[in-house]
Amino acid sequence: MSSLLVHFAQGVFDAVNPSTLLRFVASSSRIQTLIAQCLVLNLCVFLGSILVYHNLLAPLLAALAPQAVLNILMSLFQTIWLYPAYCVSYLANCMWYDELGRLAHRAAAAESSSSNSTSKQPPIKPRSWDAAVAQELYKLILLGVYFIQVFLVNLIAPEKYMIKGVLNHILLSWAYAFYCFDYRWSCESLELPRRVEAIETRWAYFLGFGTPSVLSAYAISS
Repeated sequence: MSSLLVHFAQGVFDAVNPSTLLRFVASSSRIQTLIAQCLVLNLCVFLGSILVYHNLLAPLLAALAPQAVLNILMSLFQTIWLYPAYCVSYLANCMWYDELGRLAHRAAAAESSSSNSTSKQPPIKPRSWDAAVAQELYKLILLGVYFIQVFLVNLIAPEKYMIKGVLNHILLSWAYAFYCFDYRWSCESLELPRRVEAIETRWAYFLGFGTPSVLSAYAISS
């Protein structure tokens, strides 16, 4: 039991430890560029558009136009701007996340082999957009099946003694951890059965690793 708690705590620590992230960010200007691009695209363009509409345009239009007109304008906004922006951001993120994962994996490999710099290694070229999208679609399908299981647990599990909440937390934690580690496993060309085996073998660690993400999602949704 104590070893399971240690593995769980190690997973939580690895998930929230900023030193690893800072080392990887400092190790490559390309990593810094990709992170900046992701932040600008997702926070400023996509999320910013939603916030501007709901907090600025929608209240202004509600004061000037009837509800029916407001609904039409909302539909136009989603069709003309929001949905295309989401598609563009998804395609860009597919390529950027994939390259970030491979750069981080190379930096970790160089660090573990006591290398002082990754500059001696050949630069990592981004994968073609179709290969990156195919990998993301594979993850979406796999995680989609997994989230169906989460939905069924929420539907069937009893509320008594917080059984439903505990099971939901466990399953979501494993899902978040799998999504994060799948980039590393992809770089290592690890087959799907071995990826699942890794989760099953070190389930306490991955439960801890995914817990901060689940708690953050709970906090944001509440």
